[in-house]
Parts: sequence; structure tokens; C-alpha cells
Amino acid sequence: MKKRFLAFALAMAMVLSMAACGTAGEENEASSSSESEAAPEFPVEVRDTIIEDAPKGVLSLTPGTTEMLFDMGYGSRVVGVSDYCDWPQEVEQKTPCGSPLSLDREMISRRPVDLVVSSVALQEDDLIWFQQQDIPVLILPRAQTFEELEANYLDLALAMSGQTSGATRGEEYYASLEEKLDDALALSQSWASAHDGQILRAIFLREMDYHMATGETFESRLLERIGFVNDAADYTDWLFPEEQVAILEPDVIFCDLSTQPEKVATSWVYSVVGAAKNDLILQVDFSILERQSPRMFDLAVEMAEFAFGGQNTTDD
Repeated sequence: MKKRFLAFALAMAMVLSMAACGTAGEENEASSSSESEAAPEFPVEVRDTIIEDAPKGVLSLTPGTTEMLFDMGYGSRVVGVSDYCDWPQEVEQKTPCGSPLSLDREMISRRPVDLVVSSVALQEDDLIWFQQQDIPVLILPRAQTFEELEANYLDLALAMSGQTSGATRGEEYYASLEEKLDDALALSQSWASAHDGQILRAIFLREMDYHMATGETFESRLLERIGFVNDAADYTDWLFPEEQVAILEPDVIFCDLSTQPEKVATSWVYSVVGAAKNDLILQVDFSILERQSPRMFDLAVEMAEFAFGGQNTTDD
């Protein structure tokens, strides 16, 4: 009888011990989860730049970064811009503070700046001046690939919103931009299906007659991303070789605002190509492409709608 009692007691002790361990484990896990959820957003390190606290006063020194800040919902935090920032309209209410190559330090000193962003490197003495005031400087260079472009948007969100919120906000925002490129590509693919798999050849004509986006440029990658073949992809340095003009046969031409489509269509170089014959020459604002601002994604949709939205045909 005593042996049975002892065995029962030992069994109960083991059950209670296991229950206690389970409770302790759950408490430790809950405590760890709580600590993880409470992890601070700042400081955050972005491209070797340490940002101690959420920026409240941002100085944006290039038009592209200014457009990014406003479109991503950070416009209210912008307290100064470059002399060349002109979009969106709210920029007119912000203080001009020079440019990356010529800062207006006196004007900047009057503003509550705690973060500087730019797509262009600053002068060394200006960097030192900001360092002396403990103002971090974040450089987001113009991208050459879509991977670099995505990194620019994600890193800006990290700098503005911190480790966790910034990562989420940046990914969601850039995904919305990618959707526009996918919409443009869908138009291209639909058009190709209706035209025996044909892919239209296109060029970005910056200046008459041969200055156009060549294969190594971001603009060339943009054309390809939305379903075109860049007719100048085999060349470099924004210059198509004049001696190869006979093989230049774009179905679509996107020209800068400085060049009139009529001038392109009647030139001896382009009057014989499909783009001129089928009236597929569209003016685009090259400054949008240069800035790589969010407007570039809307422009990509506009380009696709122009080329693929109708039932245009091309000459062989």
C-alpha cells in the first residue's frame, strides 16, 4: 500500500514539475515576444549613415529625392529644398537652400534640419559642416538598375520611419510602383498576342539625330521592362553610330520635350521608319526620367498606352 502511495506521489510531482516548466517556457516566450515587439525603430543605419531619431526636419537637395519624399507621405517633414526643386506644387512653400554644389548655409542654419538627403554627392567642406552640427547626410545616387532603384526607395523609407515600420512602408510603397510597370507590360503582352508575338522596337531620342538611350542606360532597361526592344541596345554613351543609320528601324520613338515630333517625322533619318509612317512618335519629359521620381512609373504606363493601347500596325 505504501509503495502504491509513493508511486502516485512521484507521478504527481512529475506532472506538476512539467506543468511548471511549461508555464515558465510560455512566460519566457511571451516576454521575448514582448521585447521584440517593443524594439525601437531608431537609431537606424542606412548606407553607413546613422540616424539617431525619426527625422522631423528634412533638407532635400535634389528634385528627385524631393518628389520621393512628398509622394511617400513625408512632405510635411521637408523644411528645405534645392533651388531646382519644382514638383509637386507644395514645394513652392518650402525654403530654397541652394544646391549640392552650392549650399546656402545661412538659409539652412535658419531651418530645423536634422537630416539631409540628396542624389548627388556634396562638397567635402559641406559634409564636414553638417557633421560638426551632428546632422546626418544620406546620399541616394541615381540608379542604373531596377535593383538599385528599389534600394533607393526602401532606404529612404528606413531613414524616415525606422527599422520595422520603414521596412514595411518602403516595401509596400515600391510594390505599388512595380504594379504600374506590370500594367504597362501587360499592355505590351496583350498587343503582342494580337500581332503574332511581335515586339515593338523603340528608342529614347534625347536630341536629334543620334543622341539616344543606349544599352547600358537605365532608360534602356525601362524600355525593356515594359515590353519594348531598344533599337540602340548594342551601343553605348547615348550615341547611335551615324554609319549604322541603315539598321535603325524604330517602331516607336519617344523624344524629349525639346524636340517636336513633326521635326522627327520629317527628318531624313526617321521619315522612312515605322514610327514616322504610323505616327508613333511621343514627346516625353526627360527630366522625369533623370530624376527617377515616382512620376516615372506613370510615364511608363503612358508610353505603353500610346504604343499598345490602340490597334496600331507597323510596316515591315
